[in-house]
Amino acid sequence: ARASESTIENRLVGSIGTLGFFSFFPTKNLGCFGDGGMITANRADLAEKIRMLRIHGASRKYYHELLGFNSRLDTLQAAFLNVKFPFLGRFLEERKRICKRYRQELADIPGLALSIDNGGHSYNQFTIQTERRDGLRDFLAQNGIGTTIYYPLALHRQPVFQSLADPGVLPVSEALTGKVLSLPLFPELTPEEQSYVIAKIRQFYGENRQ
Repeated sequence: ARASESTIENRLVGSIGTLGFFSFFPTKNLGCFGDGGMITANRADLAEKIRMLRIHGASRKYYHELLGFNSRLDTLQAAFLNVKFPFLGRFLEERKRICKRYRQELADIPGLALSIDNGGHSYNQFTIQTERRDGLRDFLAQNGIGTTIYYPLALHRQPVFQSLADPGVLPVSEALTGKVLSLPLFPELTPEEQSYVIAKIRQFYGENRQ
């Protein structure tokens, strides 16, 4: 779940609102070995309906009252999550440390906008903005540094939703898709590896000043 351990006004996500949804895909802050997820609910009736939906709409075996899914978290994924869960707080602190260093050592580069420091953030990604995103991404890739664009298309520009909104109705979202780039960020990133990433970013801007 990208938002695991995130807080809003000192309240953990998952406890805010009627329902909360978490993904346990391997790349998330708390990830299992394959696909998995969790829903939190503050209403007993909704919680019961969700339990039914995850097992073909049945509240008791072989008796199906709703049209549901086969969405049970298998025991292997649950076991994997149980092993990782006690380390979630430590992983978050490592992510915070890495993000803090990115901010300290990249803050003086003109034209490079950095992710803001938010105390309640779960730091699943460290995303920068730059008008020269594609050039920077190519340069980093040439030097063995992987980056990701989250996301290349705004949601309303996805083919499945194009009938619902015209291009240009969300200009900020559309503009950001051409500027954002997420840098390497994971708890096991070593200081030496991060130094290399930072050095290459500074090299790109030093050699390409225009």
